[in-house]
Amino acid sequence: TYKMDYLLKGLSLRGALSYKSYSTETKTYNDRGITYDLRRAGDELIFVPSTDPGKLTYQGTNSRNIRIYSEIGAEYTGKFGEHTVTGLVLYNQGKYYNPTLKYNIPNGYQGLVGRVTYNYGNRYLAEVNVGYNGTENFAPGKRFGWFPAYSLGWVLTEEPYFPRNEVLSFLKIRGSYGTVGNDKIGGDRFLYLPSVYTYTGSNSYYFGEVGSSYVGYVGSNESKAGNPDLTWEKAIKWNVGADVKFWGDRIGLTFDYFMEHRDNILCNRNTVPTIIGISASNLPAYNMGRMRNSGWDGEISVGDHIGDWSYFVKANFTYAHNKILEQDEVIRNEDYLYRTGLRYGQFFGYVADGIFNFWEEVNAAGRPEYVMANNNNKIQPGDVRYVDINGDGKINDDDQVPIGYSNFPEIMYGISLGGSYKNLDISLLFQGATHVSNMPSRRIMRGFYEYTGANRDLLKSWSYERFVNNQKIVYPRYGVNGVGHNYLTSTYWLEDASYLRLKNVEVGYTFRQESLKKAGIGSIRIYVNGSNLLTWTDMLPGQDPEVANAGVTNSEPYPVTRVFNFGLNVNF
Repeated sequence: TYKMDYLLKGLSLRGALSYKSYSTETKTYNDRGITYDLRRAGDELIFVPSTDPGKLTYQGTNSRNIRIYSEIGAEYTGKFGEHTVTGLVLYNQGKYYNPTLKYNIPNGYQGLVGRVTYNYGNRYLAEVNVGYNGTENFAPGKRFGWFPAYSLGWVLTEEPYFPRNEVLSFLKIRGSYGTVGNDKIGGDRFLYLPSVYTYTGSNSYYFGEVGSSYVGYVGSNESKAGNPDLTWEKAIKWNVGADVKFWGDRIGLTFDYFMEHRDNILCNRNTVPTIIGISASNLPAYNMGRMRNSGWDGEISVGDHIGDWSYFVKANFTYAHNKILEQDEVIRNEDYLYRTGLRYGQFFGYVADGIFNFWEEVNAAGRPEYVMANNNNKIQPGDVRYVDINGDGKINDDDQVPIGYSNFPEIMYGISLGGSYKNLDISLLFQGATHVSNMPSRRIMRGFYEYTGANRDLLKSWSYERFVNNQKIVYPRYGVNGVGHNYLTSTYWLEDASYLRLKNVEVGYTFRQESLKKAGIGSIRIYVNGSNLLTWTDMLPGQDPEVANAGVTNSEPYPVTRVFNFGLNVNF
């Protein structure tokens, strides 16, 4: 930083250069042991080697990447009576080199940032930010974008005419509006370029005379097309809020209402006319998606000192709801099957109506035909019963409807509280979420999953004996390799993943005796704390409600781990 007060008081130049080099090398040596087949020779079991011991094998890998970042800018801060003005102009650029990057081309970014703030008597606050950013991810002419943002604030309690009182000690209202950009669209690079040609395999084209010179040749075809019009995904964000304090900061309240409209979201086309002559999978991506996210959040805090006692309580609450406004969705047979207009990640599935318990229910004349999951209507007692939503007499994909929420909570909240008495202190933290759903993994749903032997609640599967004895039934009947149509996404399995967790508790005691000061020690604090101590949820056992699953993997959920710490802090 170079100050230039000799030219203009408050003016300075700043610069920064960062160079980061990372390299790693891994050497792996493998010794393959002998494997055996177990065979019977009369009444005797013998082990027959099925493989020879392999030689020691070696595999080495190495990687390296380099990141270079630089910036240079000018700053100004000036105060004229009750007026305070600041300004910033900053240029920055970055390069990231990694041999694994596509086409071995480094990531490159450039940006020019400007900011001006204004403060009048700590009453009127204003700020303007402008960003002009560029990325190599888009075609020339589409690489740079403007991203402005504005904010205003008004502290009413600083107004001369505001009545001074002991109740309302601080009141500020504020608002902001701005645009941000995202170039990390699709998780890939250079989507504006067509992919390379790919070989179609041997004998794609034939030339010659049949029976004599007729020969097949390797062919090639164009792969995925590019879209030179791709550009930044943009989001317009605005919020209004207030900060309030009562009785000399003993009670504080913060509230915000926010709205985000995201446009130019990268999407794939799903409705492609055959006249185009290219499949949907080979069409490029387009900036055609739109979403809206809105909600509010707030925090309230209470704290005070009363003699040797002190306490605090803080609570926060956030509600955020999103909605898909536009996407190229495939044509559906029923209106309720469309995802557009619903929240992102909304679960779709069948509506379960209990379990078939009698053959009379299975063989009833009015029972719909089960044609999903390739089970060819093979239903028997112990199977999940589904509702025929469209009334066509069949249970198939057209009977799936929106169920539950997504696996990302719409509502999150937390409460922290604590206090102290003389040298003893204690604090607790609760956190929770609701308006969230979870589809358990197949290993959870099936009690145990084939090939693993990880037994769980298998005895709670449906059986006629358990049914007539009015015993608890969690799982449908169990079959060899599972029964596919019983484990489809449905209201039978979809869980309310709401939870409340005692996240952390800490108790400590601080020693401040004169004898410690004579030894050069200011204070000693001993403490004990614990994390993940208690969780209240209705999910199946073994799952962590903080970890969304969505039911797409077979991995065993990692159990929630309680952690206890004992510590000692010494201040000199």
